[in-house]
Amino acid sequence: NMKSIIKILFLIIISSIIYSLTISWLCLFGRPPKQGYQPCPAKLAEQESDLSVELHSHVDMLSTKIGDRNYIFYKNLEQAAAYIEQTLSGMGYDIVCQKFSARGQQFRTIIVERRSDKQPNKVIIIGAHYD
Repeated sequence: NMKSIIKILFLIIISSIIYSLTISWLCLFGRPPKQGYQPCPAKLAEQESDLSVELHSHVDMLSTKIGDRNYIFYKNLEQAAAYIEQTLSGMGYDIVCQKFSARGQQFRTIIVERRSDKQPNKVIIIGAHYD
């Protein structure tokens, strides 16, 4: 009957709200702190701090200074590719570009390889879009 359907829907809605609030609380506050919990993060070692500054400068260059980049903002896309190639080349990587055409424009995939001295036959592939 209709009252039973409304009651079931009401219980489902209330359960969903309680579930959502619980998940939100856990996402915001996590688990209660364990003994020895430190509210302030540990200070970064000098090398980690330097790496953090370097990574921030790369993100700033790509996201703020170069900005939007895709087939519409083709000039920015080319500038980002040149920046990435120059940066990786400066780190000692050999750059290989795989060129292709789309939408009447020339694009490229930037490829670098780093082999391990300890396990040269093992391969880890890392990919990322720069558009």
